[in-house]
Amino acid sequence: MNRLRRAIRLLLAAGGGALAACGPAPGEAPMSGYVEAELVFMAPSTAGLLQTLAVQRGDRVGAGQLLYALEADAQSLTREAAAARQERAEAQAQNLRKG
Repeated sequence: MNRLRRAIRLLLAAGGGALAACGPAPGEAPMSGYVEAELVFMAPSTAGLLQTLAVQRGDRVGAGQLLYALEADAQSLTREAAAARQERAEAQAQNLRKG
């Protein structure tokens, strides 16, 4: 009977110690509440290959900060192709005016 009482006391003391460990650390105030966040999804206006990624998930960013850079080759090729189409259209229009 004494052993049983001693075991019960030991279990109660261990349980009380475990419950005391669940509280805030000494010197810390308990906190409650909620957090609000504003999520912004970013995407490039044109397609291209990613050259550099300046931020990672969870990083704090500011207005005007560089987030990523695309390879300039694809944009340069697109611009050159558009210029060539314009020159061809102008030549064709001039040829049609001549008759």
